[in-house]
Parts: sequence; C-alpha cells; structure tokens
Amino acid sequence: MKVSVVSLMVFAAVAAQVGYGEFVLVDWNLNTVSGPTVNNAPFEGVEASVATVADGITVTDLITVGGPGHSGLVWSSGNPGPGQLNLQRWDHPNDNPSQFGHGSGNPNNWLQFEISADSDFTLSAMTVSAWRNGGGAPARWSYEYSLDGGENWTAFGSVHFEQNAGDGIYRNVTFTDSVTVSRLWVRFIGIGPDGGTGNLHINEMTFVGVPEPATLGLLATGVWGVAAWRKRK
Repeated sequence: MKVSVVSLMVFAAVAAQVGYGEFVLVDWNLNTVSGPTVNNAPFEGVEASVATVADGITVTDLITVGGPGHSGLVWSSGNPGPGQLNLQRWDHPNDNPSQFGHGSGNPNNWLQFEISADSDFTLSAMTVSAWRNGGGAPARWSYEYSLDGGENWTAFGSVHFEQNAGDGIYRNVTFTDSVTVSRLWVRFIGIGPDGGTGNLHINEMTFVGVPEPATLGLLATGVWGVAAWRKRK
C-alpha cells in the first residue's frame, strides 16, 4: 500500500482539530469553487466529488433549497472571489432582488445535502467557516437535520449570533449535539432579524463524529490517512 505525503498531511491536520475518538466524516472544503460575479445568478450547487469523506460515508451534491414560495439562494456580486460560496437571499420575505435589509426571521432559502452510510454513525459536531458581507447579511446561523427527506427539521445545537460584519475574516463556528443514524439530511440556514437578505461568504463546512464500527477499526490501525479518506470521483 502506497502512503502519499498528501494523505499523511490530511490525517495530521484533521486529527488535530477533533476530540478523542472522533473523526471528520465530511469536509466541504470550497477552495476550488469559483462562482460568477453577476449579481443574482442562480446557484446550481456543488458536486459531491468536492467533499472529502470518511470511508463508508456517502454524500449527495450540496444544493440550495427554497421554502414555500422561494426559489433558493443566488450568487452575490458583493466582494466576489474564488474559493468560497458567496450567496444571498437566505432570509428573504419574497426573493425580490430589489429588496434588502432585515429578514423575516424564517429560513426561506438554505444549503442542503444528504449524508448516508452502510450502518449507523454518530454526528457530534457541525462547523461552518464564514463571514457576513455587511449589516444586511443574516446574523443568526444554525444547522438542522432531517430524518425524513426534509419534511421535518430538528435543530442541531444552538443558534449562533454573529455580530461581526464586513471585515472579510472567516470565523469557524462549531455547533455541538449528538445524533446516531445511517442516513440524514443536513441544512445550514441564516436568518434575521439582524439582517437576513444579504450575502454570506462560506469557504468550508465540516462534520465530525464517530464512524461505523468497521471504519473505526480501520482508523485504529493507523492507516486512516491512506485508506479511510478519499475523494468521491
């Protein structure tokens, strides 16, 4: 078995940021994403192959979903650049591109994807690295999960209130809780009333937990950096 330098670097970096017995199950590192600079261009999602996942874990594309009467997130022209999702209309009462400011306090449009495995795994933390473009961007961030395809949602951890805005500094925010499943849907939402309609810049989302027993045994052998992490192609 050939051990690559990249694999060892990934192992060292990830092992340093999680707790004992926990591993990064999914990592959406968005440094290869490059979106349009045209304001309100439709966001067509990020392919599942961009995500790095633990062995035995499968994810779907990272997409946008809109609530009733809404059509999903769109790209923003505010401070565009590579290596990020620069998206707006998170909490937008009617998706009218000419209206910005305080939102409705409801998750009107959000990011969503599915995580599944051959057997049960436990999610214990969800992290987002993001910054608010300005005072009109949503200040209240949270993750939720669904066990029925998005019909019903349950909060994962507490809502984070982000007071900083407009400084261009990505801040890692971690949400902790515990859910043990073999399949679930995850969504990241941003709402007002402290802003809501403006854009958020996101460059990474990470999901930490305990993998299925077979994978956990592999990790314990010390070859996780080689075999347990891979790109979905």
